[in-house]
This record gives sequence, C-alpha cells and structure tokens, in this order.
Amino acid sequence: MLIDSSFGELVDLENTSIGANLVLSGSHFRSEVRMLGAELKGTLAIVGARSDDGATVSLGRAEVSDAVSLDRSEFGGAVDITEAVLKNSLLATKATFRDVVHLNSAQIGGDVNLTGAQIYQDVHMSRVRVDGALILAGPQPATWFGEDRTLYLRGTTVKGVDDSKDAWPPRIFMSDFMFDGLRTTGAGSDGLISRSSDWYIRWLRSDPGFCRMAYAQLESSLRAAGRSSEANAVGMDRMAREYSERGVVYPARWLLSPVHRFTVGYGYHPEWVVLWIVCVIGVGAIAARYLPSNAMRRARARSKIIFSTHRLIPLISFGQAYANVDVTSDRVKPWVRRYFYLHSILGYVLAAVLVTAVAGLTGPPMAGIGAE
Repeated sequence: MLIDSSFGELVDLENTSIGANLVLSGSHFRSEVRMLGAELKGTLAIVGARSDDGATVSLGRAEVSDAVSLDRSEFGGAVDITEAVLKNSLLATKATFRDVVHLNSAQIGGDVNLTGAQIYQDVHMSRVRVDGALILAGPQPATWFGEDRTLYLRGTTVKGVDDSKDAWPPRIFMSDFMFDGLRTTGAGSDGLISRSSDWYIRWLRSDPGFCRMAYAQLESSLRAAGRSSEANAVGMDRMAREYSERGVVYPARWLLSPVHRFTVGYGYHPEWVVLWIVCVIGVGAIAARYLPSNAMRRARARSKIIFSTHRLIPLISFGQAYANVDVTSDRVKPWVRRYFYLHSILGYVLAAVLVTAVAGLTGPPMAGIGAE
C-alpha cells in the first residue's frame, strides 16, 4: 500500500511476485515505473496517480489475477502493457494518456474500459484478446486529441463493442478485428446498433486499408438486430471497395462495378433491375415509332410495347409476328437500327445481373460476388 507516495527515481518491481494487492493510488512518479514480468495475485490499483513527461509505466509480460485500475490517473509518459496477462478487466475511466499506449498481444479476461479517457497519442491494441467488451462509452465518451490519432486493432478479438458516436479516433486499423456483438450501456439511440448507415460507412472507412471481416461482422450484427436497410448499405459499400481494390489488378472488374451497383445494388437490391427493364422497354417502344411506317404492319405486329419487350428479353418470345419485324434493313434510320442493337445487348446484360443477384440470395449476402 503506497498511497499518495512520491517517487523521484526509478520504481523497479521487475519480476516481483506479490501475493495480494498493489496499491499506488494518488502517487506521483517522476521517473519510470518498471513492472516487467511482475506477478500479482490481487488487484493493481494506480488510481488518481500522476507520472511526469517521459516517465514510462511498464507492465509488459506482467500477470495480474484481478483488475488493473488506472482510473483518473494522468500519464505523461508511455504506458506499456505489451504481452501482459490480465485475468480481469483493464479500467482506465477518465484517465489521461499524453503518450503512446501499448497493449499489443495482451490477454485481458474482462473489459477494456476507456470511458471518459483523454488520449493524446496512438493506442496500439493489435493481436489483443479481450474476453469482455471494448468500452468507449458510458456517461462520457473517450476523447481523442489530434486529427491523426490512431487506434490499432489488427488481429484483435473482443466479445463486444460499447461506444458512442464520437468515441472513436480519426483512424482505426481493423484488419482481422473480430467482435462478437454490439451493445450499449444505456446510451439510448446513440448505441452502436442504432446509428445511420452513413455513420457505419464512415466508421469502416476510417481504416486507411480495407478490412472485409469488419464489414462482414457489422453487416451480420445489423441483420441480427433487424436493421436490414443499414446492413444492405454496409454490404454495398463493402462491394464497392472490393471492386475498387481488385480493379487495380483487373480493370474489367472496375468497369463492371457501376453496372453491378446501379442495376441490382451489388446483389442487395435485385428489385432495381425491374425498374431498368421497364425503362428500357419504354425507350424501345418510343424508338419503335421511328421504324418505317409499314415495318410492324407488314409483320402483323400490333403493340410497340410488346415488340420492345420481345427485343429486350432474350428467353421469352411473344410470337413470330414480333420476331419478323425487320430493324436491320436500309429503310430503317441508322440511329434506330443502332439503338435496337444496343437494346438487345442490354437485354442480355440485365438478364445476367438478375441471375447473379438471385443466385446471391441463396446464401448470406456477404457470400456473393467479390466476397472471400
């Protein structure tokens, strides 16, 4: 129990074994606190403490049987918890971190709670296993200072995410970031499961790279919560980024992206193709008015709409009369002839994207074109 103590030099507890609690609450550290490889059978409490600029707090490879509490402390130097094994929660509510925080490869048996924390540098949480939730919400969200602040979550696994809209830094690296669900601590409509599709897309795009897994998990969580519209928007943005990434290597995919997007919404809105079919049939019926006056009468074709439909849909025949209408003769105006060539090609294109969309509906949407 070293409450309200002041340390002018190194505090060296490296490889120390303590059979109960270690309490350093209210203390002032002017130099490094070194607890590398230490073993604590109880709680580590550094509550309301303060360390000077450059005074590192090092808990790398430490093993703590109960909670580690850094609540309301102000750390002027780096905090290093790399490869530590914390069998309960890591609590840092209302703490201030003025230097880098390292948690890489740590194992945490409870929550990581950063409610109300003030963070001035990057937080490295790559390859961390958190058996509880990553909590950035509560009565007051975490605050990140600086436009380039970054949270690294590469290869990290958490059991849940509890946040608020403004609790995230400008950049988040989420490659192989896995979370089992979304929850809220009474934040009401501000909960992660209750936001707009625009917010979800901004959040996912805060990763300078592209994490397919984060997209897939968020889409799945939203569907489970009955928010299909938002899930579709997330899925469509995923597909857009899939096409963009692969278009660098395969330009044909980049060219196909707008076709797939605007006809069937990357498979999430197959009903859109019906609107395209109706519009193209209408344009074809107008173009048919500029055929030679006796072209349809000679073939005994009566309806321009049926004729346009016949030319568009390749697998459906509306009778030999409509098949006999000649759109290739020299008597047909060149632009009309060219239009009906395009009209027939559009029929095959729309049929192909419709078949693709329907095939995608037989499994999860994320298993469609472009998913891995």
